Parts: sequence; structure tokens; C-alpha cells
Amino acid sequence: MGKIIRSKFPSGAVWETFELDTDLITPPVVKLQIRPIKTTRLHTRFLGELADMKNEERDAFTEAVLNGVTRSAIDAVLDWDLEDEEGKTLPCNGENKTLIFDKLMWAFVKKEPEPEPEAKTVQEEEQTPSEDKKPGFQWLWFHVLEIAQDNQRFLKN
Repeated sequence: MGKIIRSKFPSGAVWETFELDTDLITPPVVKLQIRPIKTTRLHTRFLGELADMKNEERDAFTEAVLNGVTRSAIDAVLDWDLEDEEGKTLPCNGENKTLIFDKLMWAFVKKEPEPEPEAKTVQEEEQTPSEDKKPGFQWLWFHVLEIAQDNQRFLKN
């Protein structure tokens, strides 16, 4: 009979800190507790929202996809370190998440510029698979989902 190795399954949540390019919060740094989510859950959400759409509704299609993506990112956040203007801790609940994240999830995350790679020989370039070049900035929702879908971050060692 097979035995489940519980330490190999994602559990719990991780805290991540993001430096943002925004004036929505001061200082523009947010610490979020992110839980794991399944990629299939994202696909189900998109298909569920898009199932009844007609071909001519291209703008609605794009909007629905983006709404599904940001909603999934918001759902992946369990807690945060945000305070109101009076210094009181803001509870991470549905009402506050909707109010704050509808705008904050579209803030850009600052990424440190990567050092210039050393020159490669033609042989090395042919052997190295090309990677998509990521811009220096990306939306917060992208990073939250990237973390939430990375099961390795949630494994207990």
C-alpha cells in the first residue's frame, strides 16, 4: 500500500515583501501572506466566467480574464501588514481586500535590474535555451499568482 509523504504536499502559507511603484501606500512596500493555489483552479475560474460569451465580445473576454486573474490573486492573499492613516492595523477581510486590492493589484512591483551577462560564445548561445525577457516592472497580481502556484515554496522540509 502506498504511503503519503505529507512533507511533499504544499501546506501553510508564505510571507513575501513587495516594493511597489505606486503612491497608493506610504512607504510603497507591502508584505503579504500568500497561500498556495492550484493552476487548475485558475483555469476553472476563467472558463466559468467566459463560458457564456459570444465571439463578438472580445473586450468583455479580455476584461473577464483580467478580472479572473486579479480575483484569484486576491483570493491567494491570507494576510497583510497594512495600516490605515491613523496607524491602526487593517484587517485582511473581504471588504478591505476588495477596496484596497482592486487598485493595488495593478501597481508595478519594482525588480532589481539584473547584472549584464558576460559575453557568450556562439556555441554557448546555441546550447542555452532562450528565456523570455521579463520587464523590470510587473503587476503585483502577477507576482502573487507566480508565488501561489509555486508548490516548492510551500513544502515543509
